[in-house]
Amino acid sequence: MPASVSGYAVASPKRLLSFTVSPRILEPLGLEQLQDPALAILELVKNAWDADATTIEIQILDNDLIVVNDNGSGMSVNDFERYWLVLGETHKRRSPVTRRGRPVLGEKGLGRLASFALGHQISIASKARGHSGFIATVDWRAILNARRLDAVGVRVAPATRSEGTTLRISALTRHWKKEDTDTLARHVEFLAIPREGDTFSVSLTTASGSQIIETRPDILVNLAEAELRVAVGDQGVPRVTVARVDQERLERVAFRGLPRAKLDPRLSGAEIKLLFLKRAGRARATKALLIQDRARTLLETYEGVRVFRDGLNVPPYGLAGSDWAKLEKQRTSTGGPTLVPGNSQLIGEVLLSRKQHAHLKVTAGRSGFTDQAAVESLAEYVRWAARELGTIRRAAHFRIREGKVPARLDDGESNKETVSRPTPIEELNRTLDEASVTLRSPSEPPRAAFENLIEKGKAAVEQYQMELRTARLYAQLATAGASAASFAHELRKDFDIVEDIVGELRERGRNGPFREQIAILAPAWETIRGFVGLFRLIPIKVRREVQVVRHVDLERSLDRLIGGLPHQGTEVTRSVEVPEVRMAPSELDAIILNLYTNALKAVRESANRMSGKVDVRLRTDAQGALIIEVFDNGRGVAPEVAQSMWEPVEGSFEEGTGMGLPIISFLARLYRGHAEWVDKPTPDFRTLFRVTLAGAGTNATETTD
Repeated sequence: MPASVSGYAVASPKRLLSFTVSPRILEPLGLEQLQDPALAILELVKNAWDADATTIEIQILDNDLIVVNDNGSGMSVNDFERYWLVLGETHKRRSPVTRRGRPVLGEKGLGRLASFALGHQISIASKARGHSGFIATVDWRAILNARRLDAVGVRVAPATRSEGTTLRISALTRHWKKEDTDTLARHVEFLAIPREGDTFSVSLTTASGSQIIETRPDILVNLAEAELRVAVGDQGVPRVTVARVDQERLERVAFRGLPRAKLDPRLSGAEIKLLFLKRAGRARATKALLIQDRARTLLETYEGVRVFRDGLNVPPYGLAGSDWAKLEKQRTSTGGPTLVPGNSQLIGEVLLSRKQHAHLKVTAGRSGFTDQAAVESLAEYVRWAARELGTIRRAAHFRIREGKVPARLDDGESNKETVSRPTPIEELNRTLDEASVTLRSPSEPPRAAFENLIEKGKAAVEQYQMELRTARLYAQLATAGASAASFAHELRKDFDIVEDIVGELRERGRNGPFREQIAILAPAWETIRGFVGLFRLIPIKVRREVQVVRHVDLERSLDRLIGGLPHQGTEVTRSVEVPEVRMAPSELDAIILNLYTNALKAVRESANRMSGKVDVRLRTDAQGALIIEVFDNGRGVAPEVAQSMWEPVEGSFEEGTGMGLPIISFLARLYRGHAEWVDKPTPDFRTLFRVTLAGAGTNATETTD
């Protein structure tokens, strides 16, 4: 008898049917989800992260080949067959962390399709510890044109290689652009919250040059003017756990609770961390100026509140200045001096977890959460935290340590105690007055007291002169920095247009009527492009922070600096005889770059311009101080110039700002060192500039912070 299902008669089956998979499924899973090549490569970067790689090298070669190489744990042939070739399968679900303790990025098992989105032909070579290496080739185009996904085989052969994985992708689907480099850099920087002692560095080489991209370092709390941390407790009630302004704790002031109607119990267990950094302000001391400059740089790079789930960044929240919580709107609508910060003044984190906040699911395209109502609820908590950060800033303004805080600065201005610090010149006047009183007092032995007070007076004068000189220097730097930023931003598109046209003219005009003009134009443009490349060559970002710079990073930085500037006709050599140094890499770059560019200018302006020599050396002296030396056989330094070249806006060349050597002198003193010029140091070289940094060498125990 035939079976009955919902009133329909169903005959006994003669054969069983099954699902098959068309290769066309790859298009929505790979190509359509990852149309942006930067995001496709990001998926490969994530795979390297999950493989516990510490370095990954990406090369975009002539827009026809992409090579991605990492030093991670690699795969065995068995791993490749069981996991890589099985779509949707991943061993990463077994544990939320890797062997190095990193949060696992991959969860859907589809990241391998990034290679399909990038190009039609790939080869993958890999080796896991304790296993033989192999190389496999995949023809995505042949697979896509087949009737079944398993109709086209993947060739696998033995290969000798070191531990790790290398992908070579050819027959690319789209050319790589400069915008792709910027997108990739932004995403890698915020890939995950870094763990102390762990490193993850991405080296990217394109036709425009090379750069190193690193995951964002721990936010430097000591550079923030104010810090607020919030823990969301039971029933979604937020509680301030850390509140400080200028290192003073203010947890006992009265905070205004989040209205009951806006509480979301599903957010229990979430954490919010906000740091307020001031972009500008009046800073009297040199150290304060440096801190302010670094804080401004951090804001330019990391401004915004980012969301992390199990330590992993969830874009687009906070990326590229995304004000997803509408903090700027809140700031402008407060209607007065509430000191509530906006998105552009904050570096923040929202910490969530899959387990506690299961309702916040990431979209299939891995961009944002699916539940927008839940995101708005989360934004309410962030806005509340920003308002309470304004509360502690007002509390510090009124010198309130506990209890109620006025809602605005003009609500209780009379309660504020004003305490002003004396300026160096005021300190000097007071010191001289004390000296005068001491000399007139018959009961005081005048000589010792007088000598002591005179020493204090000299120190005050020296400090004042230092501040004055520094202010002049920073005024010039601010102008130069603003001009450089404007130049890089406003003319970027125009430079790309000119570069494309010059390349086209070079190809089409080899035998045309303007071939001589093109022959002159092309190398001139290469020189211009080399200097413009310095805007991308020396990243400010995290390189502003004092850190240990290893020998290999010193060599890499030197190569980037030297390679970034055109030096046709000049032989440039370099040597690094330093195991490591402790200083801000950007400040080391500034010293070397200014000395190196001055050396190239000196050679270009001399009779040796077609046989120039420049030698850059990094070494340590007997006391362990870092020594930076740059030799050149250029035109040398005139005696009258040598007397004033360390002063701001003084120089020996017609072009330039004349601030290179003053900057070097300033940084040298910052690291307990000095800078000097040596005339005719050797028979081969006309000039030597030497910078000695006792506070950056192998025996340094103090930092500039």
